[in-house]
Amino acid sequence: MAAPAHAVAAGRVLLAALPVTQLDSILNRSTADPESDFPLTDRDALRTELERIRHAGYALDHGTGYPHICCVAAPMLDAAGEVEAAIATVAPCARFRQKEPALVTAILAVARAIGDLRLAGSEREVGSELTHRVPNAPAQAAFDAALAEITEAMSRVG
Repeated sequence: MAAPAHAVAAGRVLLAALPVTQLDSILNRSTADPESDFPLTDRDALRTELERIRHAGYALDHGTGYPHICCVAAPMLDAAGEVEAAIATVAPCARFRQKEPALVTAILAVARAIGDLRLAGSEREVGSELTHRVPNAPAQAAFDAALAEITEAMSRVG
């Protein structure tokens, strides 16, 4: 069974970005059934957690959705700065806890770099005689910088 959004870090990142009315609608449809694998029993606690996620810019899961599996998730922003997706990394909790600060830093850097890559890709020009995209100099520089940021962030985790 797939976990509902409130039960996993990436889902909570997405919920945290929703307008209040849309969030309320989703929460009102969510089950409070204690027999559920992922019951939503405390909406106020979830709202507090979503506020923390909005301020911190990431969500953590220390095995609440799936025992022994930990996760950090961060939002990916569109050109207008709106959350359009989430990126996450998961690991066994024993390893995750040892590297948690580095993983948080890395996932935030990777999310930001992917956003930069996407923006650079949207600025690319199509050559008049070519059927593939040819990057212009500023877009290529942004693309290269974002790739370097991803590489640097991932090297700090190891």
